[in-house]
Amino acid sequence: MSKLEKKPPYLTDAACRNATCTTTAVRKMSDGLNGLYLWVYAGGRKTWMYRYSVHKDGRLVEKSLTLGRYPDLGLAAARVEAAKAALLGDPAAARKAVAQAKAMVASNTFEALAREWHRIHSPHWSTKYGEDVLKRLKADAFPAIGQRPVAELKASEIVAVLLPVQARGNVELAYRLLGHITQVLDFAIAKDLVDSNVAQGREKALAPAPHASHAHVEPHQLPALLRAIDGYSGSPIVRLALRILPRVFTRATELLGATWGEFDLAKAEWEIPASRMKMRRAHLVPLAPQVVKMLEELKALGHGSPWVFPGKSVDKPLTSKALLQALASLGYGGVQTSHGWRHVASTALYEARNGDERMFDEDAIERQLAHVQGGVRGRYDKSKFLAERRRMMLWYADHLDELARK
Repeated sequence: MSKLEKKPPYLTDAACRNATCTTTAVRKMSDGLNGLYLWVYAGGRKTWMYRYSVHKDGRLVEKSLTLGRYPDLGLAAARVEAAKAALLGDPAAARKAVAQAKAMVASNTFEALAREWHRIHSPHWSTKYGEDVLKRLKADAFPAIGQRPVAELKASEIVAVLLPVQARGNVELAYRLLGHITQVLDFAIAKDLVDSNVAQGREKALAPAPHASHAHVEPHQLPALLRAIDGYSGSPIVRLALRILPRVFTRATELLGATWGEFDLAKAEWEIPASRMKMRRAHLVPLAPQVVKMLEELKALGHGSPWVFPGKSVDKPLTSKALLQALASLGYGGVQTSHGWRHVASTALYEARNGDERMFDEDAIERQLAHVQGGVRGRYDKSKFLAERRRMMLWYADHLDELARK
């Protein structure tokens, strides 16, 4: 080193320890060319600062970044932190970006994402289904993982939500809840908040799903059940609901919530508005003559109620519970449910044969069940296959009448 060169004023542990500020201003002690400074305040506080310059709007702007307090952060450690900061170009901006990313993660909690997912998708569901989904999430998911950032959720936490539901004896509900959680986390993936769905595969932690979620009679039991319904001696409105439901095989809530404005008895058609359908798509039900006759009978029993199936009060419709209670009184409690009629109809229509030929087109059956497939085949048209569906509904009503006579 030549006599003209000056040694950088490197700090020492002793210099840092003994440094004081005798003025009201802060004393800034440089560690040399690495941008590290020890700021010493009159009150005795000492803080490590990293000073650097960035180009902004065509000029050089000096900035500083707090690294930590001395002596909590010693001299050697402060030099390491300064070296790390130098590699970032603009460490203050980098630190701010990290803080913002952490804030975003913290704000994207499971509950926040679930409510956003529900708000976006619920307009395409029936009102009741949308309410049920949110109710399940509020009861079992939100208390456990609602405030957890979705990016931090673990598979074990999902299982911990499901097992108490299963322990209550409701395995089916546990599977439904898992389905909702899986969809919420798929939504989080779509928003680029997580890379994978930790709910996928968690059904392996549950007991096997029930094979039949909606009880229904076996084919050989159907004639006796139909005769029992025909002989039901309770409310005539309940009896007609029990007779009509198998012949239209809609969901019970769709039938019992029907108003007379949805029916055109002259055309033998019932159009369920999209607002009352599970998938928010209008659904057309061709009516067999037997069903039209029963509906005309209901009009006479309704005393002017707008509901096709008025309950105890003409201002409210009959409930699904009334049908289940009636079936139980006939000895079919837990054996046949209202929803089970859809399975009974589907089985009969798929198995119907004219010689070796299937009687009804698969797409017509699925359309009448209001099942919508994806892709081109899933493009919904409430009147598609209408001629085929009219023939099918007439055949099925006659088929049930024939079974009741056996």
